[in-house]
Amino acid sequence: MTFARYEPLVCLRNENSTLFIEDTAAVEGYDAIVRSLDRCSLDAEQSKAAIARPGEALSATDRLNEGTMPQADAVREQGESA
Repeated sequence: MTFARYEPLVCLRNENSTLFIEDTAAVEGYDAIVRSLDRCSLDAEQSKAAIARPGEALSATDRLNEGTMPQADAVREQGESA
């Protein structure tokens, strides 16, 4: 967290506690981590595509195997009737 009038700090929230880190070296370390994650992370469209690909592959495989996997067909029918 950065502020115009105060030194930056890091806020770590856990299930039962919150820790505020003010040590300059520690704050710089967390800042480096955030910059590194920003450089290697996907944008929104890339993330959506990465999530959709496995589902599309499974759907395509399911269509190819349609009628050849009686157990899968039974599970699918149960889901459709729910």
